[in-house]
Amino acid sequence: MTAALRTGLLWLGGEWLRLRRDPVARAVLLALALLLAASALGAGGAARQLRQDDRQAAQQIGAARQAALDSAAATAPADPAAAQQAVRAAYALARGDLGSARLPPGAGLPLAVQAWRQQPTVQRASVELRALDGRAPGAALQSPLLAATGLPDFAAVCALLLPLALLALCAGAVQDERATGTWLQVRAQGTRTPAAVASIAVLLRGALVLAVAVAASALAFATGGDGGPGTSGALVAWCGALALYTAFWCAVCLALQRLPVSAGAATMAGLGLWLALCFAAPPLLAAVAERQAPMPSRLEAVVALRAARQRAEDDEAALLAAWYAAHPQHRPPPAVAPAAPGWPVTFVPRALTADAALRPLQRRFPAARAAQEDHLRRHAWLSPPLALLLQARRLAGADAARHAGYLAAVDAYEDRWRGFWVPRILGYRGLVRSDAGELPVFRAPS
Repeated sequence: MTAALRTGLLWLGGEWLRLRRDPVARAVLLALALLLAASALGAGGAARQLRQDDRQAAQQIGAARQAALDSAAATAPADPAAAQQAVRAAYALARGDLGSARLPPGAGLPLAVQAWRQQPTVQRASVELRALDGRAPGAALQSPLLAATGLPDFAAVCALLLPLALLALCAGAVQDERATGTWLQVRAQGTRTPAAVASIAVLLRGALVLAVAVAASALAFATGGDGGPGTSGALVAWCGALALYTAFWCAVCLALQRLPVSAGAATMAGLGLWLALCFAAPPLLAAVAERQAPMPSRLEAVVALRAARQRAEDDEAALLAAWYAAHPQHRPPPAVAPAAPGWPVTFVPRALTADAALRPLQRRFPAARAAQEDHLRRHAWLSPPLALLLQARRLAGADAARHAGYLAAVDAYEDRWRGFWVPRILGYRGLVRSDAGELPVFRAPS
Protein backbone atom coordinates (compact mmCIF):
# COMPACT_ATOMS: atom_id res chain seq x y z
CA MET A 1 0.00 0.00 0.00
CA THR A 2 1.46 3.35 -1.04
CA ALA A 3 1.95 6.11 1.48
CA ALA A 4 -0.57 8.37 -0.27
CA LEU A 5 -3.28 5.68 -0.17
CA ARG A 6 -2.52 4.86 3.47
CA THR A 7 -2.75 8.53 4.39
CA GLY A 8 -6.01 8.87 2.50
CA LEU A 9 -7.51 5.91 4.33
CA LEU A 10 -6.41 7.39 7.65
CA TRP A 11 -8.12 10.66 6.80
CA LEU A 12 -11.23 8.77 5.69
CA GLY A 13 -11.30 6.85 8.97
CA GLY A 14 -10.91 10.07 10.90
CA GLU A 15 -13.77 11.68 9.02
CA TRP A 16 -15.94 8.63 9.68
CA LEU A 17 -15.27 8.85 13.43
CA ARG A 18 -15.96 12.56 13.34
CA LEU A 19 -19.21 12.02 11.47
CA ARG A 20 -20.35 9.32 13.89
CA ARG A 21 -19.83 11.65 16.86
CA ASP A 22 -21.67 14.57 15.22
CA PRO A 23 -25.29 14.63 16.52
CA VAL A 24 -26.42 16.98 13.76
CA ALA A 25 -25.11 14.66 11.05
CA ARG A 26 -26.80 11.67 12.67
CA ALA A 27 -30.08 13.58 12.91
CA VAL A 28 -29.90 14.67 9.27
CA LEU A 29 -29.20 11.14 8.01
CA LEU A 30 -31.92 9.65 10.22
CA ALA A 31 -34.48 12.21 9.05
CA LEU A 32 -33.51 11.60 5.42
CA ALA A 33 -33.80 7.84 5.88
CA LEU A 34 -37.23 8.08 7.53
CA LEU A 35 -38.65 10.47 4.94
CA LEU A 36 -37.35 8.47 1.99
CA ALA A 37 -38.51 5.19 3.51
CA ALA A 38 -42.01 6.58 4.08
CA SER A 39 -42.13 7.91 0.52
CA ALA A 40 -40.81 4.61 -0.85
CA LEU A 41 -43.43 2.57 1.01
CA GLY A 42 -46.21 4.88 -0.17
CA ALA A 43 -44.97 4.81 -3.77
CA GLY A 44 -44.50 1.05 -3.71
CA GLY A 45 -47.98 0.49 -2.33
CA ALA A 46 -49.56 2.80 -4.92
CA ALA A 47 -47.64 1.11 -7.74
CA ARG A 48 -48.63 -2.33 -6.50
CA GLN A 49 -52.31 -1.27 -6.40
CA LEU A 50 -52.11 0.16 -9.92
CA ARG A 51 -50.60 -3.07 -11.26
CA GLN A 52 -53.24 -5.12 -9.48
CA ASP A 53 -56.05 -2.96 -10.88
CA ASP A 54 -54.54 -3.27 -14.35
CA ARG A 55 -54.42 -7.06 -14.11
CA GLN A 56 -57.98 -7.24 -12.83
CA ALA A 57 -59.25 -4.98 -15.60
CA ALA A 58 -57.48 -7.09 -18.22
CA GLN A 59 -59.04 -10.24 -16.77
CA GLN A 60 -62.49 -8.64 -16.77
CA ILE A 61 -62.14 -7.58 -20.40
CA GLY A 62 -61.00 -11.06 -21.35
CA ALA A 63 -63.96 -12.61 -19.54
CA ALA A 64 -66.36 -10.14 -21.18
CA ARG A 65 -64.96 -10.97 -24.63
CA GLN A 66 -65.40 -14.66 -24.04
CA ALA A 67 -68.94 -14.12 -22.73
CA ALA A 68 -69.83 -12.05 -25.80
CA LEU A 69 -68.56 -14.78 -28.13
CA ASP A 70 -70.33 -17.50 -26.15
CA SER A 71 -73.64 -15.63 -26.37
CA ALA A 72 -73.29 -14.90 -30.08
CA ALA A 73 -75.63 -16.56 -32.54
CA ALA A 74 -74.49 -19.61 -34.42
CA THR A 75 -75.47 -18.16 -37.80
CA ALA A 76 -76.36 -14.79 -39.28
CA PRO A 77 -79.98 -13.61 -38.77
CA ALA A 78 -82.54 -14.60 -41.39
CA ASP A 79 -85.39 -12.12 -40.75
CA PRO A 80 -85.57 -8.32 -40.22
CA ALA A 81 -86.48 -8.53 -36.53
CA ALA A 82 -83.55 -10.80 -35.70
CA ALA A 83 -81.25 -8.71 -37.88
CA GLN A 84 -82.21 -5.50 -36.08
CA GLN A 85 -81.61 -7.16 -32.73
CA ALA A 86 -78.23 -8.48 -33.89
CA VAL A 87 -77.24 -5.02 -35.14
CA ARG A 88 -78.06 -3.37 -31.83
CA ALA A 89 -76.19 -6.04 -29.90
CA ALA A 90 -73.14 -5.70 -32.15
CA TYR A 91 -73.23 -1.91 -31.84
CA ALA A 92 -73.32 -2.15 -28.04
CA LEU A 93 -70.28 -4.43 -28.08
CA ALA A 94 -68.42 -2.27 -30.61
CA ARG A 95 -68.80 0.87 -28.50
CA GLY A 96 -68.39 -0.79 -25.11
CA ASP A 97 -65.47 -1.82 -22.95
CA LEU A 98 -64.43 -4.75 -25.15
CA GLY A 99 -62.28 -2.38 -27.18
CA SER A 100 -60.23 -1.22 -24.18
CA ALA A 101 -56.59 -0.61 -25.03
CA ARG A 102 -54.39 -0.37 -21.94
CA LEU A 103 -50.83 0.93 -21.75
CA PRO A 104 -48.86 -1.20 -19.24
CA PRO A 105 -46.65 0.74 -16.83
CA GLY A 106 -42.90 0.56 -16.98
CA ALA A 107 -40.68 -1.32 -14.55
CA GLY A 108 -39.90 1.94 -12.72
CA LEU A 109 -43.53 2.77 -11.88
CA PRO A 110 -42.81 3.36 -8.13
CA LEU A 111 -40.64 6.32 -9.13
CA ALA A 112 -43.43 8.35 -10.78
CA VAL A 113 -46.87 7.10 -9.77
CA GLN A 114 -48.47 10.55 -9.87
CA ALA A 115 -47.02 11.28 -13.30
CA TRP A 116 -48.47 7.97 -14.52
CA ARG A 117 -51.91 8.81 -13.17
CA GLN A 118 -52.02 12.22 -14.82
CA GLN A 119 -52.05 10.87 -18.37
CA PRO A 120 -54.67 8.67 -20.03
CA THR A 121 -53.33 5.14 -20.15
CA VAL A 122 -56.63 3.45 -21.01
CA GLN A 123 -58.31 4.23 -24.32
CA ARG A 124 -61.35 2.54 -25.85
CA ALA A 125 -61.56 1.68 -29.53
CA SER A 126 -65.09 2.33 -30.72
CA VAL A 127 -67.30 2.89 -33.74
CA GLU A 128 -68.18 6.26 -32.20
CA LEU A 129 -66.12 9.41 -31.84
CA ARG A 130 -63.40 8.76 -29.26
CA ALA A 131 -62.72 12.51 -29.10
CA LEU A 132 -65.99 13.04 -27.27
CA ASP A 133 -64.93 11.09 -24.17
CA GLY A 134 -61.33 10.35 -23.28
CA ARG A 135 -62.09 8.77 -19.90
CA ALA A 136 -61.01 5.29 -19.03
CA PRO A 137 -63.84 2.76 -19.36
CA GLY A 138 -65.97 2.97 -16.23
CA ALA A 139 -64.06 5.94 -14.79
CA ALA A 140 -65.95 8.78 -13.16
CA LEU A 141 -65.51 12.43 -14.06
CA GLN A 142 -63.04 14.27 -11.84
CA SER A 143 -61.10 17.49 -11.71
CA PRO A 144 -57.56 17.11 -13.15
CA LEU A 145 -56.32 19.75 -10.68
CA LEU A 146 -57.70 17.92 -7.66
CA ALA A 147 -56.50 14.59 -9.00
CA ALA A 148 -52.94 15.93 -9.21
CA THR A 149 -52.77 17.25 -5.63
CA GLY A 150 -51.59 14.03 -4.01
CA LEU A 151 -48.27 13.26 -2.39
CA PRO A 152 -45.22 13.96 -4.57
CA ASP A 153 -43.63 11.10 -6.44
CA PHE A 154 -40.74 9.23 -4.89
CA ALA A 155 -38.42 10.65 -7.55
CA ALA A 156 -39.53 14.19 -6.67
CA VAL A 157 -38.89 13.53 -2.97
CA CYS A 158 -35.38 12.32 -3.81
CA ALA A 159 -34.73 15.33 -6.04
CA LEU A 160 -35.75 17.70 -3.23
CA LEU A 161 -34.31 16.03 -0.12
CA LEU A 162 -30.92 14.79 -1.29
CA PRO A 163 -29.53 18.30 -1.93
CA LEU A 164 -30.93 19.55 1.38
CA ALA A 165 -29.27 16.71 3.26
CA LEU A 166 -25.93 17.32 1.55
CA LEU A 167 -26.11 21.06 2.19
CA ALA A 168 -26.90 20.43 5.86
CA LEU A 169 -23.96 18.04 6.15
CA CYS A 170 -21.35 19.82 4.04
CA ALA A 171 -22.11 23.46 3.20
CA GLY A 172 -20.13 25.84 5.37
CA ALA A 173 -18.07 23.09 7.04
CA VAL A 174 -14.71 24.66 6.14
CA GLN A 175 -15.98 28.09 7.15
CA ASP A 176 -16.98 26.66 10.54
CA GLU A 177 -13.53 25.22 11.06
CA ARG A 178 -11.98 28.55 10.10
CA ALA A 179 -14.14 30.26 12.70
CA THR A 180 -13.17 27.80 15.44
CA GLY A 181 -9.49 27.69 14.46
CA THR A 182 -9.34 23.96 13.72
CA TRP A 183 -8.78 24.54 10.01
CA LEU A 184 -5.33 25.97 10.76
CA GLN A 185 -4.43 22.74 12.54
CA VAL A 186 -5.53 20.75 9.48
CA ARG A 187 -3.37 22.87 7.22
CA ALA A 188 -0.42 22.66 9.61
CA GLN A 189 -0.37 18.86 9.51
CA GLY A 190 0.67 18.98 5.86
CA THR A 191 -0.14 15.35 5.16
CA ARG A 192 -2.91 16.25 2.72
CA THR A 193 -3.76 19.44 0.90
CA PRO A 194 -6.76 21.39 2.25
CA ALA A 195 -8.69 20.69 -0.96
CA ALA A 196 -8.10 16.94 -0.55
CA VAL A 197 -9.25 17.05 3.07
CA ALA A 198 -12.45 18.87 2.15
CA SER A 199 -13.04 16.49 -0.78
CA ILE A 200 -12.71 13.42 1.44
CA ALA A 201 -15.20 14.87 3.92
CA VAL A 202 -17.74 15.76 1.22
CA LEU A 203 -17.37 12.47 -0.64
CA LEU A 204 -17.91 10.48 2.56
CA ARG A 205 -21.08 12.39 3.36
CA GLY A 206 -22.23 12.15 -0.24
CA ALA A 207 -21.68 8.38 -0.20
CA LEU A 208 -23.80 8.06 2.95
CA VAL A 209 -26.61 10.15 1.48
CA LEU A 210 -26.47 8.12 -1.73
CA ALA A 211 -26.55 4.86 0.25
CA VAL A 212 -29.70 5.98 2.06
CA ALA A 213 -31.34 6.93 -1.25
CA VAL A 214 -30.35 3.65 -2.91
CA ALA A 215 -31.71 1.65 0.03
CA ALA A 216 -35.01 3.56 -0.11
CA SER A 217 -35.18 3.03 -3.89
CA ALA A 218 -34.66 -0.70 -3.43
CA LEU A 219 -37.49 -0.67 -0.88
CA ALA A 220 -39.79 1.11 -3.35
CA PHE A 221 -39.01 -1.38 -6.12
CA ALA A 222 -39.35 -4.34 -3.75
CA THR A 223 -42.84 -3.28 -2.65
CA GLY A 224 -44.13 -1.95 -5.98
CA GLY A 225 -42.09 -3.56 -8.76
CA ASP A 226 -43.56 -6.03 -11.18
CA GLY A 227 -40.91 -8.63 -10.43
CA GLY A 228 -40.07 -8.96 -14.11
CA PRO A 229 -36.63 -8.98 -15.72
CA GLY A 230 -36.82 -5.25 -16.34
CA THR A 231 -37.16 -4.36 -12.65
CA SER A 232 -33.50 -4.87 -11.78
CA GLY A 233 -32.44 -2.96 -14.89
CA ALA A 234 -34.69 -0.04 -14.01
CA LEU A 235 -33.36 -0.02 -10.44
CA VAL A 236 -29.76 0.01 -11.66
CA ALA A 237 -30.49 2.83 -14.11
CA TRP A 238 -32.21 4.82 -11.38
CA CYS A 239 -29.34 4.30 -8.93
CA GLY A 240 -26.94 5.48 -11.62
CA ALA A 241 -29.01 8.64 -12.06
CA LEU A 242 -29.01 9.15 -8.27
CA ALA A 243 -25.22 8.77 -8.22
CA LEU A 244 -24.78 11.46 -10.87
CA TYR A 245 -27.26 13.72 -9.08
CA THR A 246 -25.43 13.26 -5.76
CA ALA A 247 -22.06 13.90 -7.43
CA PHE A 248 -23.37 17.22 -8.79
CA TRP A 249 -24.45 18.41 -5.37
CA CYS A 250 -21.18 17.21 -3.84
CA ALA A 251 -19.39 19.42 -6.34
CA VAL A 252 -21.67 22.29 -5.32
CA CYS A 253 -20.81 21.74 -1.65
CA LEU A 254 -17.08 21.71 -2.45
CA ALA A 255 -17.46 24.98 -4.36
CA LEU A 256 -19.38 26.55 -1.47
CA GLN A 257 -16.62 25.61 0.97
CA ARG A 258 -14.10 27.58 -1.07
CA LEU A 259 -16.10 30.79 -0.87
CA PRO A 260 -14.50 33.47 1.33
CA VAL A 261 -17.68 33.96 3.34
CA SER A 262 -19.12 32.81 6.64
CA ALA A 263 -20.73 29.40 7.16
CA GLY A 264 -24.20 30.95 7.25
CA ALA A 265 -23.63 32.81 4.00
CA ALA A 266 -22.32 29.64 2.30
CA THR A 267 -25.35 27.68 3.46
CA MET A 268 -27.73 30.40 2.27
CA ALA A 269 -26.00 30.44 -1.11
CA GLY A 270 -26.51 26.68 -1.36
CA LEU A 271 -30.18 27.01 -0.44
CA GLY A 272 -30.61 29.73 -3.04
CA LEU A 273 -29.08 27.51 -5.71
CA TRP A 274 -31.35 24.65 -4.58
CA LEU A 275 -34.42 26.85 -4.90
CA ALA A 276 -33.34 28.12 -8.31
CA LEU A 277 -32.61 24.68 -9.75
CA CYS A 278 -35.61 22.90 -8.21
CA PHE A 279 -38.36 25.52 -8.51
CA ALA A 280 -37.31 28.30 -10.89
CA ALA A 281 -35.41 26.56 -13.70
CA PRO A 282 -37.97 23.82 -14.57
CA PRO A 283 -40.88 26.24 -15.25
CA LEU A 284 -38.60 28.48 -17.31
CA LEU A 285 -37.36 25.54 -19.36
CA ALA A 286 -40.93 24.33 -19.79
CA ALA A 287 -41.99 27.77 -21.03
CA VAL A 288 -39.17 27.78 -23.59
CA ALA A 289 -40.10 24.25 -24.69
CA GLU A 290 -43.72 25.32 -25.15
CA ARG A 291 -42.61 28.20 -27.37
CA GLN A 292 -40.46 25.84 -29.42
CA ALA A 293 -43.31 23.30 -29.86
CA PRO A 294 -46.59 25.10 -29.13
CA MET A 295 -49.64 23.06 -28.24
CA PRO A 296 -52.55 23.26 -30.71
CA SER A 297 -55.46 25.43 -29.70
CA ARG A 298 -58.05 23.51 -27.68
CA LEU A 299 -60.68 26.03 -28.76
CA GLU A 300 -59.80 25.25 -32.37
CA ALA A 301 -60.19 21.54 -31.61
CA VAL A 302 -63.63 22.08 -30.04
CA VAL A 303 -64.81 24.19 -32.99
CA ALA A 304 -63.48 21.62 -35.48
CA LEU A 305 -65.23 18.83 -33.55
CA ARG A 306 -68.57 20.60 -33.67
CA ALA A 307 -68.20 21.48 -37.36
CA ALA A 308 -67.23 17.91 -38.31
CA ARG A 309 -70.18 16.45 -36.41
CA GLN A 310 -72.59 18.92 -37.98
CA ARG A 311 -71.36 18.25 -41.51
CA ALA A 312 -71.58 14.49 -41.00
CA GLU A 313 -75.07 14.79 -39.53
CA ASP A 314 -76.27 16.86 -42.50
CA ASP A 315 -74.91 14.26 -44.96
CA GLU A 316 -76.05 11.20 -43.02
CA ALA A 317 -78.02 9.52 -45.86
CA ALA A 318 -75.37 10.27 -48.49
CA LEU A 319 -72.61 8.88 -46.26
CA LEU A 320 -74.49 5.62 -45.74
CA ALA A 321 -75.09 5.26 -49.47
CA ALA A 322 -71.44 6.02 -50.19
CA TRP A 323 -70.31 3.35 -47.73
CA TYR A 324 -72.50 0.71 -49.38
CA ALA A 325 -71.20 1.79 -52.78
CA ALA A 326 -67.61 1.39 -51.59
CA HIS A 327 -68.33 -1.96 -49.89
CA PRO A 328 -70.89 -3.78 -52.03
CA GLN A 329 -69.91 -7.13 -50.54
CA HIS A 330 -71.33 -5.99 -47.19
CA ARG A 331 -74.65 -4.70 -48.50
CA PRO A 332 -77.39 -6.50 -46.51
CA PRO A 333 -79.57 -9.01 -48.35
CA PRO A 334 -83.14 -7.82 -49.07
CA ALA A 335 -84.56 -10.51 -46.81
CA VAL A 336 -83.11 -8.88 -43.64
CA ALA A 337 -82.68 -5.22 -44.66
CA PRO A 338 -85.44 -2.88 -43.44
CA ALA A 339 -87.23 -0.56 -45.84
CA ALA A 340 -85.70 2.51 -44.20
CA PRO A 341 -82.39 2.13 -42.29
CA GLY A 342 -82.45 3.51 -38.77
CA TRP A 343 -80.19 3.91 -35.77
CA PRO A 344 -77.47 2.72 -35.28
CA VAL A 345 -76.87 1.91 -38.96
CA THR A 346 -77.35 5.51 -40.02
CA PHE A 347 -75.15 6.80 -37.19
CA VAL A 348 -71.98 4.79 -37.78
CA PRO A 349 -70.93 6.27 -41.18
CA ARG A 350 -71.24 9.82 -39.95
CA ALA A 351 -69.18 9.02 -36.83
CA LEU A 352 -66.46 7.49 -39.00
CA THR A 353 -66.46 10.49 -41.32
CA ALA A 354 -66.21 12.98 -38.47
CA ASP A 355 -63.42 10.98 -36.87
CA ALA A 356 -61.45 10.86 -40.12
CA ALA A 357 -61.63 14.66 -40.29
CA LEU A 358 -60.58 15.13 -36.65
CA ARG A 359 -57.84 12.54 -36.26
CA PRO A 360 -55.02 14.66 -37.82
CA LEU A 361 -55.81 17.46 -35.37
CA GLN A 362 -55.94 15.03 -32.45
CA ARG A 363 -52.53 13.62 -33.29
CA ARG A 364 -50.97 17.07 -33.07
CA PHE A 365 -51.49 17.16 -29.28
CA PRO A 366 -49.35 14.13 -28.31
CA ALA A 367 -46.80 15.10 -30.97
CA ALA A 368 -46.47 18.55 -29.39
CA ARG A 369 -46.11 17.07 -25.90
CA ALA A 370 -43.42 14.69 -27.12
CA ALA A 371 -41.55 17.53 -28.82
CA GLN A 372 -41.71 19.65 -25.67
CA GLU A 373 -40.38 16.83 -23.51
CA ASP A 374 -37.61 16.14 -26.03
CA HIS A 375 -36.60 19.80 -25.81
CA LEU A 376 -36.61 19.59 -22.01
CA ARG A 377 -34.49 16.44 -22.07
CA ARG A 378 -31.88 18.07 -24.33
CA HIS A 379 -31.62 21.09 -22.01
CA ALA A 380 -32.16 19.33 -18.68
CA TRP A 381 -28.48 19.77 -17.79
CA LEU A 382 -29.46 23.32 -16.83
CA SER A 383 -31.60 21.84 -14.03
CA PRO A 384 -30.31 18.53 -12.60
CA PRO A 385 -33.53 18.01 -10.56
CA LEU A 386 -35.52 18.21 -13.79
CA ALA A 387 -33.16 15.74 -15.46
CA LEU A 388 -33.68 13.32 -12.56
CA LEU A 389 -37.47 13.60 -12.82
CA LEU A 390 -37.41 13.07 -16.58
CA GLN A 391 -35.34 9.93 -16.08
CA ALA A 392 -37.86 8.71 -13.50
CA ARG A 393 -40.75 9.32 -15.90
CA ARG A 394 -38.96 7.40 -18.64
CA LEU A 395 -38.29 4.44 -16.35
CA ALA A 396 -41.92 4.49 -15.20
CA GLY A 397 -43.11 4.45 -18.81
CA ALA A 398 -44.82 7.82 -18.36
CA ASP A 399 -42.71 9.84 -20.81
CA ALA A 400 -44.45 11.75 -23.58
CA ALA A 401 -42.72 9.91 -26.43
CA ARG A 402 -43.94 6.50 -25.21
CA HIS A 403 -47.43 7.87 -24.67
CA ALA A 404 -47.49 9.32 -28.20
CA GLY A 405 -46.50 5.90 -29.55
CA TYR A 406 -49.25 4.33 -27.47
CA LEU A 407 -51.87 6.69 -28.90
CA ALA A 408 -50.68 5.91 -32.43
CA ALA A 409 -51.01 2.20 -31.64
CA VAL A 410 -54.53 2.83 -30.33
CA ASP A 411 -55.44 4.57 -33.59
CA ALA A 412 -54.19 1.59 -35.58
CA TYR A 413 -56.05 -0.78 -33.28
CA GLU A 414 -59.23 1.25 -33.65
CA ASP A 415 -58.96 1.02 -37.43
CA ARG A 416 -58.81 -2.77 -37.13
CA TRP A 417 -61.62 -2.72 -34.57
CA ARG A 418 -63.86 -0.75 -36.90
CA GLY A 419 -62.86 -2.92 -39.82
CA PHE A 420 -64.23 -5.87 -37.88
CA TRP A 421 -67.44 -4.33 -36.48
CA VAL A 422 -68.67 -1.87 -39.10
CA PRO A 423 -69.41 -4.52 -41.79
CA ARG A 424 -71.25 -6.58 -39.18
CA ILE A 425 -73.38 -3.58 -38.19
CA LEU A 426 -74.08 -2.04 -41.59
CA GLY A 427 -74.45 -5.48 -43.17
CA TYR A 428 -77.10 -6.50 -40.58
CA ARG A 429 -75.09 -9.60 -39.78
CA GLY A 430 -74.17 -9.09 -36.14
CA LEU A 431 -71.66 -11.20 -34.25
CA VAL A 432 -71.59 -14.93 -34.88
CA ARG A 433 -69.51 -17.58 -33.15
CA SER A 434 -67.32 -18.18 -36.17
CA ASP A 435 -65.92 -14.64 -35.68
CA ALA A 436 -64.03 -15.66 -32.53
CA GLY A 437 -60.64 -15.80 -34.22
CA GLU A 438 -61.10 -12.49 -36.06
CA LEU A 439 -61.90 -10.23 -33.10
CA PRO A 440 -58.98 -7.73 -32.92
CA VAL A 441 -56.69 -7.72 -29.87
CA PHE A 442 -54.65 -4.69 -28.80
CA ARG A 443 -50.88 -5.10 -28.56
CA ALA A 444 -49.33 -2.37 -26.45
CA PRO A 445 -46.04 -0.87 -27.67
CA SER A 446 -42.94 -1.64 -25.66
